[in-house]
Amino acid sequence: MKVVLSYACELEDIPKTVAELLNNLNNQFEDSVSLLGEAEINSRNDQVLVAINTIDSLRKLLAKIDLSLMDYSTVLSGYAKTSAELKMPQKNSEEMEVTSNDESKETND
Repeated sequence: MKVVLSYACELEDIPKTVAELLNNLNNQFEDSVSLLGEAEINSRNDQVLVAINTIDSLRKLLAKIDLSLMDYSTVLSGYAKTSAELKMPQKNSEEMEVTSNDESKETND
């Protein structure tokens, strides 16, 4: 059963936090390489049923890795969108200040 795990951190720490989570996937990738090697050896040695079970385990592990990658991608996409939105109002208010300063100069001339 898959459950949602909530994790709180500062907005600016999101890329670093996701990088750490991605780094944690290394062990799972190493396990998948091991399983792939086992499946190949079992198949070469005509241990077909063992190879099938190993391939099934590998597929499940790769699916788990894929779900994690999808989650991390979603988090980074949300971060990018939020960061862009936070920068937009500042840019608009700076433009308004420049415009209002230009207008006040015109009225004072």
